[in-house]
Amino acid sequence: LWLFWAQSEGLYDGRAGVWAIVSDNPDAGNPDWSKPRRLTDGIMMNKPIVLSDGEWLLPAAIWDREPRRKDMSDIRHPNVYVSTDEGDSWYLRGNAHVDTGGEADEHLLVERKDGSLWMLYRTGVDTIGIGEVFSFDRGRTWEPEGGQDTGIPHPATRFHIQRLESGRLLLIYHYRFEGHEEPPYPKIGGRTHLTASLSDDDGKTWYGHLLLDSGRGELVTYPDAVEGDNGKIYVIYDRSRRGTGEILMAAFAEKDIRAEDFISDEAASIIKINALNSNSN
Repeated sequence: LWLFWAQSEGLYDGRAGVWAIVSDNPDAGNPDWSKPRRLTDGIMMNKPIVLSDGEWLLPAAIWDREPRRKDMSDIRHPNVYVSTDEGDSWYLRGNAHVDTGGEADEHLLVERKDGSLWMLYRTGVDTIGIGEVFSFDRGRTWEPEGGQDTGIPHPATRFHIQRLESGRLLLIYHYRFEGHEEPPYPKIGGRTHLTASLSDDDGKTWYGHLLLDSGRGELVTYPDAVEGDNGKIYVIYDRSRRGTGEILMAAFAEKDIRAEDFISDEAASIIKINALNSNSN
């Protein structure tokens, strides 16, 4: 079991760093953990992926914001680090020179069926919701230069994408959020209507928009997901981070997404995990 985190002096010091600890007995009552180890420069906001050839790819970014260190200028924006020995060593494989509008990048990686890599990233550019670039050499170079729009309307915030065991892609994002109809998309206020969708064609089209949480008058943000051995999908996210500070979960199957309703056994939404304000309902 790997635990990753980003570390910086203050909110951002121009370099930051990705760290990790590892447990070889995570199911024990008191797991043993390795010493903390610094892996890379930058900030990692999303999980690594394992490619079909066994390589591990880790997304980490040097943010395009102050302080802009000169020694970081060659690797500013989203970077891809690789490990060919299951995490023992890491090295920089490539950098995507894209316009994120000064946002936090928060890029994710997907290996497509043809073996190419698809990077999606957060952007604050008014005419783009989610940006994208592609690599046809396992992450060494990315195109087009500067990035392009996926065509998926989205506010400037994190989303989540991953490959499911079925081969389909799962996207957790803000679908039909307030103000999504046309750009410029809202920077903050659009963080509502957290939704799960599927794609059969490597992200060209999406269907089955299962509403996980409208926000109910608050912002719902920063989703992440895992797929269990039984095919059930678990999504965790936060709500009202500056208010009650709730951490919530939804559990569902692919057929729930297709039906756009929680119809499978034990499917459920808005499951409270924790809250900063213990008096919240």
